[in-house]
Amino acid sequence: MLINKTIKQINLLKQPIQILQILKYSNLNINQFKRTFCIINNDNDNDNNLKSHSPLFNQTSSERQQKIKELLDSIIRVNQAGEFGAKRIYQGQLDALKGTEVEPIIQHMAEQEEIHLETFNKLIVDYRVRPTALYPIWNIAAYALGYFTGKLGKEAAMACTVAVETVIGEHYNSQLRQLNELGVDEAQLRQFLCQFRDDELEHLNTSLEHNAEQVENRLLINF
Repeated sequence: MLINKTIKQINLLKQPIQILQILKYSNLNINQFKRTFCIINNDNDNDNNLKSHSPLFNQTSSERQQKIKELLDSIIRVNQAGEFGAKRIYQGQLDALKGTEVEPIIQHMAEQEEIHLETFNKLIVDYRVRPTALYPIWNIAAYALGYFTGKLGKEAAMACTVAVETVIGEHYNSQLRQLNELGVDEAQLRQFLCQFRDDELEHLNTSLEHNAEQVENRLLINF
């Protein structure tokens, strides 16, 4: 199972081509692409509609509270692991691309990921959530992914960022949607999810601006 999870992370490299093709052939600019992630609506009618259609909303109070606890635990655990992985990927890329023109760009993204990770490290304690057991594997696999793509060149490194940040952005939106469906308040957590999602999409945008699409022609990356 651990090997399968590692392979799944490496397969993220296949995703930038799909995303870039969507942008290329649908004439969708990056701002429009960003809006596809923004599913949160503050309209009360829409919120009530989401709740009324959720099977969890009609459960008993104790059942609903248990579902909320499970959801919050999952959100915090998954995001802490994801941000740790993103940090390790950028560390690998920085080691591989030291002294290049993209080093300051990657350094900036890495510093933002560090802030995200520190936030979820605190939430892990505050919410008493058990961290993922996959840290040893993820520590090595994420760094290797970053270093390997960095050694392939800056375009490959940026394509890796497109793939990873796309997945993370989708995760954040899915989590926000689930919080809405359950009618969970947790205003501070929502704020973190929205802010960090926007940071991840900024990284995606930056990577596209630095020729990530050129990886389409690299057979080594499309394995």
